[in-house]
Amino acid sequence: LGLLGLAACQPGQQYAAASKVNLDSGETQNLQVFANGDWRDAGITLRRGETYEITAEGSWISGFMCGSTDATGAGVNPLCGGDPWAIGVGGSALIGRIGPEGKAFGVGKRLILKAETEGPLYLRDYDLIPHDNTGFMMVRIRRHVETQAYAPAAVTPQPLASTVSANIQMTLPPNEKR
Repeated sequence: LGLLGLAACQPGQQYAAASKVNLDSGETQNLQVFANGDWRDAGITLRRGETYEITAEGSWISGFMCGSTDATGAGVNPLCGGDPWAIGVGGSALIGRIGPEGKAFGVGKRLILKAETEGPLYLRDYDLIPHDNTGFMMVRIRRHVETQAYAPAAVTPQPLASTVSANIQMTLPPNEKR
């Protein structure tokens, strides 16, 4: 096992308890998700039927032989890029779930998510052995602005004015003729 065994035994990132935020329409929550951490409580309870945009910037390495990647997990060594939980994304991607026991889903660099259930949002690096990972993603979660359904009001036609009158006087400079 050597260095790999020692690296895997290192403690992962410990997150402080998330401050709970209720996002109103258009509001955002920003946080860091570390590659060497477990599930990170984002501090937001997603509301069923509401739409959220999750974006991530940064880079991380999921183990010394995997290579650096962004939140999509693109370009990592194929040995590190599997999909062990069968959620449809490769290893080293940013993933999420709703609730502590929710089914994991891919987030990547940008996801528009309409919450099908209500519960706290959790995020992490998609790696089964995160303790040898380095780096982090800066994640922004924004609740979409709710739009009211547009129903035009009844319009009562107004008659147009048939004539327009104006009293206009023109004054020319003294040296010009009319």
